[in-house]
Amino acid sequence: MSKTGHSDAGIRRSKPADIPDPIVAAPAGSARPQPGAVHASMEVSTHKLFAPPIYPGAVRRRVILDRVLQDNSLRVTVLQGPAGHGKSTTLQQIKTAHEARGWRTAWLTLDDADNDPRRFESHMRALVG
Repeated sequence: MSKTGHSDAGIRRSKPADIPDPIVAAPAGSARPQPGAVHASMEVSTHKLFAPPIYPGAVRRRVILDRVLQDNSLRVTVLQGPAGHGKSTTLQQIKTAHEARGWRTAWLTLDDADNDPRRFESHMRALVG
């Protein structure tokens, strides 16, 4: 059990052997590896960088939209819930509303394989780069 009272079951705490070291070899003539360098095998899955197609008959999540859109100081929106409960649809509606205001938005789909800081960083760099 964690400090928050949630079960730690399914949380991997050790580094799996198949995850590469995040530091690559230093360029010729350099004394040490480049800071922040990401291993060449840390590929970005570009399909994760785009929102899924919008379903035209989707239910508009007015209460959630109003809560998110009333606070202009929000910079990141994370929505968590069980499969099939409308998370993607709601986030698409939030994204569309922010874009209508002229805000820049980005989309990153995460799954169990993204439970690695280096992989997450690679995808975030692709979003903002």
